[in-house]
Amino acid sequence: MIIASSTFEHVERWEEGIGKVFNALKPGGLFYFLSTNKFSIVSGEYRVPFYGWLPDGWRSRFRAARQGEDIMKRGLDYNQFTYFRLRGFFKKLGFSRVLDRIDLTDTDAVSSFAVRNIVRVVRRFGLLKEAALLFTRCTFFICIK
Repeated sequence: MIIASSTFEHVERWEEGIGKVFNALKPGGLFYFLSTNKFSIVSGEYRVPFYGWLPDGWRSRFRAARQGEDIMKRGLDYNQFTYFRLRGFFKKLGFSRVLDRIDLTDTDAVSSFAVRNIVRVVRRFGLLKEAALLFTRCTFFICIK
């Protein structure tokens, strides 16, 4: 198992890095991925609404103004991810299963009848699932090689 929690938003060439993760895993190995969600209303970095929605240059200037120019050398959040983009990349890379937070929800453990059934319906329709994940606070996947 390889865990990347709040890591790849700080990696300039993230595709190359995740490719190395894939190559390091044995068949059946797990990759736990947690990172930013570009369309989250409020991000983890700042409590500024729509921070992730800003163009890269604006985010860079904002970070430098708040934390000083050194932040540009210490791991700026280069990337703001979306579920759609990451899911496609993980599948293209060759992971046999790519599971997101909706796939991983144990509906039998959900006490609310309404929520349990909403999750079950959303799982069946890809477009509904993408809409449900669009504004979540972070991207979360478990990928199986």
